[in-house]
Amino acid sequence: MKVSLSFLWYDLWVGAFWDRARRVLYVCPLPCVVLRFEFGPKPLKCGACSRGDHNDCSGWCFCPKGPCDE
Repeated sequence: MKVSLSFLWYDLWVGAFWDRARRVLYVCPLPCVVLRFEFGPKPLKCGACSRGDHNDCSGWCFCPKGPCDE
């Protein structure tokens, strides 16, 4: 997980927003102050990807090409 703090003059809201596609949580505790939590790729159960990208598998894998449609 990667965390960053920003001051964005155009973000005049207070609250939280979950970007499901990018797996990023934005939290604004004060207007213009933004905490960004990046969670990385979504873990897949081993064998869930038929592309063969999971070489060293310990139960959970990260598919670099995203989830399979199969």
